[in-house]
Amino acid sequence: MKFYTKLHDFYCGIDLHARILYVCILNDKGEKVVHKKIKAD
Repeated sequence: MKFYTKLHDFYCGIDLHARILYVCILNDKGEKVVHKKIKAD
């Protein structure tokens, strides 16, 4: 099985809930660049 092994400058995670979304973006060093709570419409 082949896996994608290339590195990126940023990584993004999104936590979806009914009323709120949480967005987190990390740089390649693992430091938080964006950590934001967004209201779902």
